[in-house]
Amino acid sequence: MEIIQLILVVIVYNGSRGPGSPVSNDGFKVTASEAKVMAKLFRGYVFVKRFIREEWDKKTEDEKNRILSYKTCKEPPSKEFIDKVESLAEFCEKSGGFRIK
Repeated sequence: MEIIQLILVVIVYNGSRGPGSPVSNDGFKVTASEAKVMAKLFRGYVFVKRFIREEWDKKTEDEKNRILSYKTCKEPPSKEFIDKVESLAEFCEKSGGFRIK
């Protein structure tokens, strides 16, 4: 989830916004063009993570355990999480802009 929060902070907070918190993004208005950019970023994330998840699911339990034994490796996001990010991309595309609350 950290990458999604980072995307929101980078796109929404540029120092010139009115009221709102740059930490939580509460109260910020996202314009239609910013929402479309967010959708593209989310779609890219989904494309990569879905491919990684599908490859992960093809591996045997021994292969998965061996990969997970490395300190820097962890299991890819679940299909459900990837689907939620994809839904967020769809919302952003169709929203015409929104306010973060």
